[in-house]
Amino acid sequence: MKKLIEVALPLDIISSEMDREKMARTGRPSTIHLWWSRKTLAEERAILFASLVDDPSSHPELFESEEAQNRERCRLLDIINELVKVENTNNAEVINAAVTEIAKYSEELPICFDPFAGGASIPLEAQRMGLDVCARDLNPVATLINKALLEIPPLFSGKPAINRSEGRLIWSGAEGLAEDVRYYGKKLCDQAYEMLKYNYPPIEDSNHVKRDVFSWIWARTMKCPNPSCDCNIPLAAGFDLSKKKGSEAWVEPVLGDGKLIFKIHREKRTDLTIKAKAGHSAVFKCPKCGEITTDEYVKEEGKKSGFQHQLMAVVADEGNKHIYLEPDELQIKCAQVDFPEDIPHGELPKGSGNFAPPNFGLGDYSDLYTNRQLLFLTTVSRLIKDIGKEIEQDAIDSGWDDNSVPLKDKGRGAKAYSEAICVYLGMSLSKLTDRSSALTSWDSSAGGKIRNVFSRAAMPMIWDFAETNPFYSSSGSLEKTINAAADAIEVLPAKQSAVVSSADAAAVPLEQKAMIVTEPPYYERADYANLSDFFYVWLRYVLKDIYPELFSTITTPKDEELITFAYRFDGNKQAARNHYAAGIRKSLQLMNQSAVEEYPSNVSFFYKRNPLIEGSQDKFKPNEWDEFVAAVSDAGFLITASWPVGRTIEKNIRKAENKGLPISLVIRKKDSAAEDTTRRRFVVNLKRELPAIIEDLQKTSIAPFDLRCSAVGRAWTIFTRYNKVMDADGSEMSAIDASYLIEQELDACLDAIYENNEETEKEEV
Repeated sequence: MKKLIEVALPLDIISSEMDREKMARTGRPSTIHLWWSRKTLAEERAILFASLVDDPSSHPELFESEEAQNRERCRLLDIINELVKVENTNNAEVINAAVTEIAKYSEELPICFDPFAGGASIPLEAQRMGLDVCARDLNPVATLINKALLEIPPLFSGKPAINRSEGRLIWSGAEGLAEDVRYYGKKLCDQAYEMLKYNYPPIEDSNHVKRDVFSWIWARTMKCPNPSCDCNIPLAAGFDLSKKKGSEAWVEPVLGDGKLIFKIHREKRTDLTIKAKAGHSAVFKCPKCGEITTDEYVKEEGKKSGFQHQLMAVVADEGNKHIYLEPDELQIKCAQVDFPEDIPHGELPKGSGNFAPPNFGLGDYSDLYTNRQLLFLTTVSRLIKDIGKEIEQDAIDSGWDDNSVPLKDKGRGAKAYSEAICVYLGMSLSKLTDRSSALTSWDSSAGGKIRNVFSRAAMPMIWDFAETNPFYSSSGSLEKTINAAADAIEVLPAKQSAVVSSADAAAVPLEQKAMIVTEPPYYERADYANLSDFFYVWLRYVLKDIYPELFSTITTPKDEELITFAYRFDGNKQAARNHYAAGIRKSLQLMNQSAVEEYPSNVSFFYKRNPLIEGSQDKFKPNEWDEFVAAVSDAGFLITASWPVGRTIEKNIRKAENKGLPISLVIRKKDSAAEDTTRRRFVVNLKRELPAIIEDLQKTSIAPFDLRCSAVGRAWTIFTRYNKVMDADGSEMSAIDASYLIEQELDACLDAIYENNEETEKEEV
């Protein structure tokens, strides 16, 4: 039975809504915790719905003519158009209409299995579509995110908040859970402030008005390499505080009374020669003697003696804008905190170009924070553990079951509920570290704001950093972070069962049949395990008693992770690729064992056109796409379609294809009765069928930009529909050889279309 996703998908509206969703800031799963390369909810709703409903061509008894089938297909695509809209994510009417449509095609829906669950977007939307889900990930941070989004809310669905401020009678979904997260989050913040308020004082402006502090801006410092100079060089990438027109401000290092101080200028900076950084790497200029450091010197001194840091400016609140003030003695003194004794530790990765701090001596995760930040984090961590006991007693007093079944065993009583709330509070504290460490920089481009650590999937070295005030009412505060998480919890589906576990996709098969929808890690896109250790050390510190098995190791598992970063394999790039390829192949084989036959599965990857060597197949070097799609074929899957879901339009189509485009590959278990064929017959069929495939795609309004990624899956159908393709010498033709031939034929079919499109664009310009 052919499904809609194997025939059509409204790419433009899906991509448009994906872009809109990325701009949304409230009620999104990302507000509960950060995860890199998180799939958008819009694309997953579209893929899941289109995978679950039949294409009208499967029912000629209902839709006899091609015209009738097209009308019905357009109706289903219109449902997707509404379903993917950001504002309809939690629209019960739209969701229920989609679920009702899905129910027409099956009395019993399949389980949705995601073996690389990551940020949980796929299983979350599967729950929303009415499916039971199984989510796995090797990484414990990803596993915790999945538990928080999928597993915990259904346990307490429809339960009232144990501390509600009004006589509300009806609580649906996770509304009660969200309300208690807000309530106990507020208590947590109040308790933390009472303990730490001395360390976060307001500052007086020039009119002696006390202003709340938004942030403190620091510069790391180090001893000048000139032996006769006693100056500590400020290692600042820049001295601008605000470049917003009419609100410009910058800070100038000034020598006075034998020491370096910083003077605030509240006007546009005209002298651009006043700067500390003198080169692209760690090259800085001493403001006293003019000596220039070398990158090697800064690295050696950092490893040998470490860095000090000096307060350059205090950012205070003045209504709807920031004001920049010179630090007074109180601000300096209150930041001088002893190094806490009981803190989590973990070693940062060495040898990776994506992790710069270890190159400068910042080798432990505790090195990435000021002592005041460490004091805040450890204090709140202890308070979360303490408040759990209070929550449990409040739940018992409210009539909850007083049993000892913990959350890890899917308990539903007072103990499990208190642990659930502590999980969300702990995750909020962990998420806050992305904006509350000594790696958060200051963005002066507008009126001034804090940049989070992970604006990309890497950890650069930050020289001048912004220390946020965790008690200030902004996005960098603990209470705001908790409330944002509660807003997201409130609108979670909180229905259907979910089984979430930490497991290696290449080692542990799923025992039951399922519709598999997943996104394996892409080669060198993100160093997930090492990146997530930044959060893991704090999550483990707070939550290891709740999930002991999840947090049994000091840092996240690394050996089994599917990754191709050479530094993890002693610099051997080929060994890294071999490890990745073997893991992907094994995981796809296990997926094939678990795949249900009635529904297509979906695997997202990254399509990259391989520039072919004309007439030289022997010299063909498969790229990551060639190896991946060959692994899909070798695992016993029939490829039925492909879609460039989530692509970004670029003017030059060929350039975009060479750079790489996201692609969703629609696959089914190959028919055990599939016949063998010859290489010659395969090539003949490819040359005959591919032009017709491309023509049909054009008829369905697939844009030239999307043709290759939409056609490549159907081209692979021609190869994978056979059990084996035999060469003339009697050996089996490899899927890598098939990839070469398919790419070659795609070039032949699409070159003329691309050239015509480029000529049209030139004429329009």
